[in-house]
Amino acid sequence: MDIHRYGGGRVEFQRDVATGAGDLVARYRQGHGPAALLTLYKTSLVQLSTNSGARPGGYGHQQHVLDLRFASHPMARSWINHPGESDPWGQRRPSYWAGNGNLPRVGQNRHIAMLLYRLDADEPMGFTHVFAARSGVEHHLRGDTLILRAGAALAAYKATGPLEAVLTGPGAGIEYRSHGREQGWATIVGKGTTDVEGFADYVARCRLGLDQDGTRLVLTPPDGAAYGLDWSQGLSVGGTPVPTGAMSSDPSVEFVDRSVV
Repeated sequence: MDIHRYGGGRVEFQRDVATGAGDLVARYRQGHGPAALLTLYKTSLVQLSTNSGARPGGYGHQQHVLDLRFASHPMARSWINHPGESDPWGQRRPSYWAGNGNLPRVGQNRHIAMLLYRLDADEPMGFTHVFAARSGVEHHLRGDTLILRAGAALAAYKATGPLEAVLTGPGAGIEYRSHGREQGWATIVGKGTTDVEGFADYVARCRLGLDQDGTRLVLTPPDGAAYGLDWSQGLSVGGTPVPTGAMSSDPSVEFVDRSVV
């Protein structure tokens, strides 16, 4: 693909997602070693990015391993993390909202990302949580699923257990918790639809579950191959591994056709 490169790692493409030419998918390595293996899915409406290079089960710093941003409002963003301390106003690294006390296994393929958490037995913060901004974002909570709509974009967080909406304190209205030592999340970006009810029905028909020992998370969409996130081996789709180890600092970029979810 023809691209223009600039200093500081900035890259511009001769095709623009705003023209309707397709959704952009990029994979690349950032920094030293495998600590940041980044996957990006971007449309003219929404961007989903993950870091699959962080060591699963390790102690994080302040990095986000999953980030969701919407184009309709400058503050319309969301993420998942495991809090590194109990004080929402604290200054630790990792903190309540920045970084992960226990890092998850991460995998992403195009518009779907998955996180598998195995929290330490003595970990005092026995939950993971979603931050979802209210600025420009609608929230729709349905049991184990949080649907977000911002402008014409839709995205869903689906957990392996029921989600708890925080109703008091600094997290009121922006925080959703998933409890348990072994748990998983799937993040699904809607493509080509603004119908909240239709999208919520689709996500409800997606099956998400853990195996008996909590080392494998499986997402089975109603219309496609199963996604498996293994604690040791990483992500596979339809049984085929999604490679990450050979990522270069030069982005591997493709434009994929849009389809309706």
